[in-house]
Amino acid sequence: MLSLFNALNRSLLSILKRHYLENPVQYVYLMYDILYYPEYTELYLNLSGSRITGYVLFWRGYVSSMHVFGNVREIPIDIKDAGNIVVHALTKPDITMSLIEKLNAAGGGAYVSRLLTMICNDFTFKEYTRHSVRRLGLQDVDEFVKIINVDKAEAKARLTSPHWHYYGAFINNKLVSVGGTYIKLPELWVIGDVTTLPEYRNMGLAKSVVSAIVKDALRSGAMAMLHVDENNEPALRAYREIGFHAVQEFLLIKETSGFNYP
Repeated sequence: MLSLFNALNRSLLSILKRHYLENPVQYVYLMYDILYYPEYTELYLNLSGSRITGYVLFWRGYVSSMHVFGNVREIPIDIKDAGNIVVHALTKPDITMSLIEKLNAAGGGAYVSRLLTMICNDFTFKEYTRHSVRRLGLQDVDEFVKIINVDKAEAKARLTSPHWHYYGAFINNKLVSVGGTYIKLPELWVIGDVTTLPEYRNMGLAKSVVSAIVKDALRSGAMAMLHVDENNEPALRAYREIGFHAVQEFLLIKETSGFNYP
């Protein structure tokens, strides 16, 4: 008979939980992946006593992703063999440069941008309800795939997932703007995939969609969080108007061969 949780595991899980509850923004990906996708997750911690001073979190999902935070001496994973990879880096400059160099050496090149992490809570939220917004379901899948670039099977999986909750704005009964959550924990919902059809942009539609998601997050007792490019002034302005404020910045590094960029 095997015991899944031995004394070491219990101690480590206690440390992870404490850090997450103290700082959900910094540890939400770590906690979510450990809880829901341990079979796809690798985690390397730098500990000082019972304090986490740095970590490398690697998730081998449909797109490989890595989070590198704090005091990290080296990257214990060969990212050259990771395929299309997205890296969130908030660590020492030499580690960041090493990541970029390794991706360049792999032949695909590296695309680097600076993103802001923004949060909205009960004290800052200003609801925006200019447009009709509702939660999306399977009945919306045909219109959904015209906006979000995934195949129909993936779209159906997301629209029925307990974690991927999508909302949409409609004009004349046509779905024209969407946004969703890809992480939902009791303390924090993470928002992404905010997209509007080109001919309907600059009308406040995405702002209405994000506002609806935030409202449901706050009703559940969670904060809302999202990431946005520091140079995306229209998005920053819209998010600030509904109560988001920046709490962190990090570098987003992508292996370019598998992604399209503006």
